[in-house]
Amino acid sequence: MAPRVQRKAHYHHGELREALISATRQLVEQRGAENFTLADACRVAGVTTAAPYRHFRGKQEILEEIASRGFDELRTKSRAAVVAKGEGNPGGNHRDGSSLRWLRGRADGGLPTDVWSGARA
Repeated sequence: MAPRVQRKAHYHHGELREALISATRQLVEQRGAENFTLADACRVAGVTTAAPYRHFRGKQEILEEIASRGFDELRTKSRAAVVAKGEGNPGGNHRDGSSLRWLRGRADGGLPTDVWSGARA
């Protein structure tokens, strides 16, 4: 049985967007992206089921925001690691001549499995 999600006691009025993102991320980590509803995320965040529509068109848009933030974090950490190792320009070509390409998602809304591309710049 999956671990129970922790329901947030309350949120500050100005933090609705972040409360929904946090609740959705928690559910994705515990259940997977397809195994919960937007209403579940609302319950975890402690908000009404109408609340998300002030900031998002639906569940897919919240998932896209989470994915986008994840790729931004990955890019930042990867660039820092490249610079720390002295292995070249994090925004350009690397020693082997390949370039680092960042994929933000596919047209169908799925997440790509390949983040690194060996294609020449």
